[in-house]
Amino acid sequence: MESNNQVVVKVRRSKNYAPAIWTPQLIRSFKSPYNYKTHKSHLEELKQNAKSIFASTIENYSNVQITQLIDTIQQLGIAPHLKKEIMEALDTIYLNINNETDLSNVALEFRILRGNGFLVSSGSYSN
Repeated sequence: MESNNQVVVKVRRSKNYAPAIWTPQLIRSFKSPYNYKTHKSHLEELKQNAKSIFASTIENYSNVQITQLIDTIQQLGIAPHLKKEIMEALDTIYLNINNETDLSNVALEFRILRGNGFLVSSGSYSN
């Protein structure tokens, strides 16, 4: 704002917050022993173990239990590593949609299937 060739500077109010303790020097001082190149083989081994455990688990469980397992895997954030196995399990569930009587199980199955791209209508669960 200018008036009569004078510049008026608005002063912002401050709450007098304490300065941040996370200085750039502090952040740069952190060292991590983790290195992807050295831990890659261990990561791949863990992925293969998880895939084999998932495959052996879905053979022995019902659709409701598999759906609950997939929900937990997605919440843990490891679903991208098991995407192929999860889609195969969901294909089986989708082809064998049964009329579940428990509303929470129906809702979970519906949400998981729809969230993974399956076209499921609410009429599929008419009961």
